[in-house]
Amino acid sequence: MTTNRHRHAGAATAPRFALLVALLLLAGVAPACARSTSASSGGGGSGSASSASRAPTQWSATLEAVGGSGVGGSALVTPGGSSSETSVTLMVNGATPNGTLPWHFHTGRCGEPGGTIVGQPQAYTPIPVGADGGSRQHRVTLPFTVPATGDLRLQVHRSSSDMGTIVACGNLAPM
Repeated sequence: MTTNRHRHAGAATAPRFALLVALLLLAGVAPACARSTSASSGGGGSGSASSASRAPTQWSATLEAVGGSGVGGSALVTPGGSSSETSVTLMVNGATPNGTLPWHFHTGRCGEPGGTIVGQPQAYTPIPVGADGGSRQHRVTLPFTVPATGDLRLQVHRSSSDMGTIVACGNLAPM
């Protein structure tokens, strides 16, 4: 009888052991499959927590002359010192010496009509232009955040008395 009892206990233990091994294998394989799927699809789909954490934090723009103005330059846009600020570093060249150039972020892309100014216009301090027609790094902290999505452009205007004439424009692109 003792032999029979051990035989039945062993028979019942084998399926339990097989089930335990299968569960352990699945537990080890499932995370590996998830990692593999995530890596092959570029780290998650749009709207996932992993893609949201990868939103760009820096943007740049190459300022191109508009209408034969000869004004060009560059811009770097980064988060400011607080969550409600944006830091912008601008450089221009080819401008009228010793002047100032108003600028703003606008919605849309360069060459498109319309577009609204992002934030309050008075928050944008004009770019001072040196005797050589260029500027040193002009750093500005804007008291608002630049949207992380959508098309934005940086427009440089001829002067504060001629805001309708755009002399340079650059589309913001994530870095």
